[in-house]
Amino acid sequence: MQAEETAGKWSERYNVTAITMDEGLPHNFVDDILKDSQGFLWIATRGEGIARYDGYEFTAFNMGSTHTKLRSNFINKLCEDNFKRIWAVSEMGIDILDIQTMQTVQVADTKDKLISLCNRPSHLILHSKAGNIWVCSENNLFKITFDKQGNISQLIKICEVPAGESIRTICEVEDYLWINYKDGIYRIKESAMEVVVKAWATEGHSVAVPGLGTMRFGLQAGAVTKVEDVSAGLITTRKVIFTPSTNIKQELKDTSVNITCYDKDGNVIKQVSSSDPGNVDDGGDNTGGDGGIEDDPLG
Repeated sequence: MQAEETAGKWSERYNVTAITMDEGLPHNFVDDILKDSQGFLWIATRGEGIARYDGYEFTAFNMGSTHTKLRSNFINKLCEDNFKRIWAVSEMGIDILDIQTMQTVQVADTKDKLISLCNRPSHLILHSKAGNIWVCSENNLFKITFDKQGNISQLIKICEVPAGESIRTICEVEDYLWINYKDGIYRIKESAMEVVVKAWATEGHSVAVPGLGTMRFGLQAGAVTKVEDVSAGLITTRKVIFTPSTNIKQELKDTSVNITCYDKDGNVIKQVSSSDPGNVDDGGDNTGGDGGIEDDPLG
């Protein structure tokens, strides 16, 4: 009744049709809606799994359906990969549905990492324009890449937040992936391995660069005898030390990398690329303290 009243108000301005449980929708609590490559709607519900809608009727997929069963009836998010498979995440893990056979499938993975990930609680999933799948599972962000046949090429843990916290948002805007992470917002550009970091960090602390490693912010400053004389004007050098993850050192050696640092107002304060000389610096010596850039951070 409430849905009909709401539709009645909207119909004064828009052409609205209400689809509720009276029309066959398995559950009125909907968390996500996806239109697949064949034009069908996939509806993630909170209580009755997934429903595929062809414009006339619904086909239900849940823990009790006869044709194929899901891990959970409470589905958080959906996406479709480049191989006509629907990925559904829930607190019970990940289900993968072939939209042509309407059956759950196992994606070939020579290292068997996907099986472990599918058994973990997950709450967000995204299919990027580059063709990769990004999964937020508990307090971790994973990236899944595929070969030309649709088998798993790589499954990489991009970053991990402290226990009890989680990545709550992931989206893609103008070829960048945006996530909230710790005390800042990060955007990741997959092409050319360019990473642009926008974060608010305390001097001397490490900030994770999703998928690449960590950046440590340090400074050199003049000394004072009285605490009241401490000020930003004493700073002579600000430095950033980048430490790559061990599993991407070789890839970084063979790939162009660009890192842009912004201040809190969004102004560019430093740009460094892999084509710069290894002694990029703003001045000052490299002895002691937190300053300096490693001679060969890629090992």
